[in-house]
Amino acid sequence: MPVDLSKVMSRTRRIEDPDLGTIIVREPTLGDYLKVSTDRWWWVACLSCEDGTPLMEDPTDMGRIRAEVATRLMEAVNTAHPTAPPAGGSGESPVPSSD
Repeated sequence: MPVDLSKVMSRTRRIEDPDLGTIIVREPTLGDYLKVSTDRWWWVACLSCEDGTPLMEDPTDMGRIRAEVATRLMEAVNTAHPTAPPAGGSGESPVPSSD
């Protein structure tokens, strides 16, 4: 039986950047990470405006903004965000007993 991809698809979330306002951040996919060696601006594709348009029309423009702003955005893309635990569970693996 094939895997239900909807369970592991990249999700999006909203962040509030103090300089840019609301930004939509998409979790990177394996396809995004495979671009790392050939496209230094791969992560910019994970950022968009609330209306769905890309945050930067030209991803290389990210190199022209203040480093502190770009760093915050890059960290938002690359920071893992835990998912909500399943109903009735803590989401944590049980600790094996040493007994």
